[in-house]
Amino acid sequence: MLSAAAFGYMVFLKETMVFAFVEWLVAERSWKRALVALGVGLLTFAPFAPAMVGYFTGRSGFYGGGEFRPDSLSIFSWLYSSFGIQPPPATAIVAGLVFTVGSILAAWSMARGRGLLFAVTTTMFGTFLFGTNSFCNWYYLVSGLLLLLIAVGGVGAEEASQKAGGKRSLHSARA
Repeated sequence: MLSAAAFGYMVFLKETMVFAFVEWLVAERSWKRALVALGVGLLTFAPFAPAMVGYFTGRSGFYGGGEFRPDSLSIFSWLYSSFGIQPPPATAIVAGLVFTVGSILAAWSMARGRGLLFAVTTTMFGTFLFGTNSFCNWYYLVSGLLLLLIAVGGVGAEEASQKAGGKRSLHSARA
């Protein structure tokens, strides 16, 4: 339960982590732990909610709906500087949804923990790469997640495990 509480706290600190929460729900499949995560997250967010109304309703708030920054480290900053192409307003949200679905499908046959980490890493990278205001700190997060994924065995370790005779997946017992 402590890990669920910590995850809920983390999700409410960064709005793009909502995609990671969806991936966690698919991997975890425990509504009790999900409610703990949401409860802790809401308790963290509640004191600031009155001041944040404008943040979520205005265009300057949510990461995906914020103003485009041509100096960001995204594909669209290159397209803007090279061809004058600006991204549509909710590009990061759409990218996050696409990468969430794609990474869940790709991670389905992996061990549960590794699959979740792979899905979160892939989704965060895609969301920032196609975002409107991605900077080094977001890529530091992705780099840290990638290093953690490598440390737990990466994607190739699953094939080695299957060759050894054990097949584990996102929907089997926890890794």
